Amino acid sequence: MKKLFVSLLLPAALCCGAPAAATAQDIPDDGKTPELNKARLPPPYTAEEKLYALSKFWMEARRNFVYMDQMGTARWDSLYRSYIQPVLESRDDNEFLHLLCRFCAALKDGHTYLNIQSYRYEPFSTLNYFSGGWGLETFVAGRHVYVSGVARAKRKIVPLGSELVAIDGRDVQDCIAEEMKETFASTDEVRYAVAASMLLHGERYTSRVATFRRPDGSTVDVALRNEYVNGYGEMEWDRLPGVPCNWQRAEFALEWLRGDVAYLKIGTFQGNGVLEKFYAALPEVKQRARKVIIDLRNNGGGSSGTSTRIMSHFLAGDTFCDQEWSTRTYNAAYAAWGADVQPADTVGNPTLRAYYQNYHDQATTEPKASWKTYPADRMRLVVPTAILINRNTASACENLLVMADGQPNITIIGQPSNGSTGQPIIVQLLPDLQGYICTKKDTYPGGRVFVGKGIEPDIYVPLTLEDLTEKEDRVLKTAVEFLRKAR
Repeated sequence: MKKLFVSLLLPAALCCGAPAAATAQDIPDDGKTPELNKARLPPPYTAEEKLYALSKFWMEARRNFVYMDQMGTARWDSLYRSYIQPVLESRDDNEFLHLLCRFCAALKDGHTYLNIQSYRYEPFSTLNYFSGGWGLETFVAGRHVYVSGVARAKRKIVPLGSELVAIDGRDVQDCIAEEMKETFASTDEVRYAVAASMLLHGERYTSRVATFRRPDGSTVDVALRNEYVNGYGEMEWDRLPGVPCNWQRAEFALEWLRGDVAYLKIGTFQGNGVLEKFYAALPEVKQRARKVIIDLRNNGGGSSGTSTRIMSHFLAGDTFCDQEWSTRTYNAAYAAWGADVQPADTVGNPTLRAYYQNYHDQATTEPKASWKTYPADRMRLVVPTAILINRNTASACENLLVMADGQPNITIIGQPSNGSTGQPIIVQLLPDLQGYICTKKDTYPGGRVFVGKGIEPDIYVPLTLEDLTEKEDRVLKTAVEFLRKAR
């Protein structure tokens, strides 16, 4: 079963307060970016198309969204009605897409999002490049937005580690709060981080004034104008040394640490490549490793079958549960028979309860544990093992963590996981616009919830500015020190 997690990469997570998107005619041929100047947007959405997309997403979410009980159908219907007029009156595609993003984001689920085709939006927007030779990258640690990368020519104006504190005189926290309303995520922590990462995103020729607090305590205002400029691809950057280790996305890599500790970096569970590389390395790991570290930071998931299969080689026993799941159901005849059923009628009467639940869109399957049995003769290495996680450890990774829960040789270290998994249904809203709606509710066996909360590490290591400015990976160091004492 495929597990998808792409919300951190979506072009639809638009910036707060962005102006209308430029049309092809509005974009002058400045001679600097011919590949973009040749691009042409498709015809703008019509009012009918906008209304159809809004209505289609509302209808499909009402029927399929597995957490609709948290929103409530009456509230969802009311929200839909409140969006009809603004959508019909939206001035252009960009304003409409902002509205639709906000409508979708109200469901607060990382596996429920919009996929906007790049030719509709991306070619005319930038995130890290600005006119005047400016290049800026930011990173969230705690509730602060720090400059983690800067064009080398500008490093004296905005040094690495400077904090973004305001945009156009508006406190950055207020900007983030507004952006969060259009951000697809299941937890507030992830919603905050994604929203903060989009603050400097904007259509080409968007202008703003960003205020930074430099490491020495002084502040500086920088006028930024979103624009791809000549040679932006070859721009020389200075970056904080701690960011690469925090954002490693290697598909698979094996390193050996002192004391025959096998350090496995796994950046994805998508595709067959990671399994092939894992099984190529497993004999060496089995023969040599006395302890193991599995780094799942920034692993957005993929196939839960792949993730749990890999995990099975580090656990005792042969049968494990990686989730308990349920989904919504609907029986039209039951709904018809439930129109006049009252709540009191359902007490002690499962048939009437089913009628009532179908009429009120509350019917779900009974939770079903997903048990997996692996060959008893499989190669396994049951030694002290640390699993490293952070806010971008998501989806199929979280099924792996559920499977490992309670195993005496497993210790989880880092920050809480993404708190988002499930199985989206893909809904075609318009030819270049898709909606993804989560249809599957996953929990620990017995119903313990982690979606919307994140899986808590056994050893919490908060991410701070010092982690970004130092070359040492503090989460990895904590794992090494813990395993040194483990038996």
